[in-house]
Amino acid sequence: MNAALLFWLCASEVLSEEAVKVTFVNKASQDLHVYWINHEGVAELKDVIRPNSTSLHSTFSGHAFQIHPAEATHEPSILKMASGGEIQCYEEAGFRCLPQWQPAAAETRYTGPRWDGIVAEVLGDCFDSLKDHPGDAAHFCNHDPTRWHRSQCKFDFTPEEFQREQQQHIDEGREIILSQPPQFVNFTQSGYEARDLEQVLGTDLLGEVRNFWLGNRLRGSVPENNAKLDLALSSCESNSWLLPLPDEMKLRVFNAVQPHLAGWIGMSGDDLEPTAMYGVRMYRNGSVLNLHVDKPHTHAVSAILEIGHLGFGHPDSEFEQQEPSWPLRILNHKGEEKLVPNRAGQAIFYESATCPHGRPSVLHSREFANVFVHFRPKGWPGDFMAH
Repeated sequence: MNAALLFWLCASEVLSEEAVKVTFVNKASQDLHVYWINHEGVAELKDVIRPNSTSLHSTFSGHAFQIHPAEATHEPSILKMASGGEIQCYEEAGFRCLPQWQPAAAETRYTGPRWDGIVAEVLGDCFDSLKDHPGDAAHFCNHDPTRWHRSQCKFDFTPEEFQREQQQHIDEGREIILSQPPQFVNFTQSGYEARDLEQVLGTDLLGEVRNFWLGNRLRGSVPENNAKLDLALSSCESNSWLLPLPDEMKLRVFNAVQPHLAGWIGMSGDDLEPTAMYGVRMYRNGSVLNLHVDKPHTHAVSAILEIGHLGFGHPDSEFEQQEPSWPLRILNHKGEEKLVPNRAGQAIFYESATCPHGRPSVLHSREFANVFVHFRPKGWPGDFMAH
């Protein structure tokens, strides 16, 4: 980074930085890489955001972020945080990110008696459902409701309006399920396989990932705030949170999964390149993951790492709850629907671009923690189109 840019980034730095929350909105057609530029001018990768998805970050005013698409054909956007707010990134006439800084609280959209009533209802339901888990209640019920899609949705839509608009996205997803899989070759006979997670990660790494989740779930996790209307995971109907993994741990997970997944599809590890890992996704009670196929450019073959399942009335140390069940439903390459029962300590390999998958039943449990690891073969997708 050149000296002039570093000077600009640091020139207005003050000792008393204000803590702010910023939501990055990816309206581009590919993953966005979000880097925080530290005080030495070094860019540190903080997040990878999927298309049509959002990601909430806690930072400080005056801090700078560099944002660029995964396929870096455009110049990156570099923005310094003026306050909290939203940053929307587009691929229109090149690549650009436009900030919408948060106005004063009195000017925000989510105010007034109706909003206050919605907040009271949402928080009341949250505290009531977690009355036997005060640690969970203190974290998951005590955040800014104006920045949480679950509460915003009740203000933005009536139940009928949401169902009508969401159904359009569900119908779009069904069309993609029919049209996308035939475009690509199949690597395996069935398209999926369940394996023992300890054999994939190794005992030590699995223990580290699980301990990181258990030790930080109530400190470092934030609402995922996926798109409100989404064909797979709507933040209006699903309460999912994200716990970022340390970069060093992510690299070790990639390196551990890569040879197993490559061998499963008949390739060597060097033939498979990692494309995305979002940290620990924590599905909370009431979540629904609709049937879908993953985006074809980056998510060719993937692994679901089931880290833990927390039940109501059970301590966090009992992280291997299997009931109530929340199975993965997946369509194999013959179009037959199969059920993979949930099990903490399980890895599910699947051809994510060609096998429709989801958990369309409602989760009736406290928390379901997964890590998703995505890869693509070198030359994908062009060298693997079906003829």
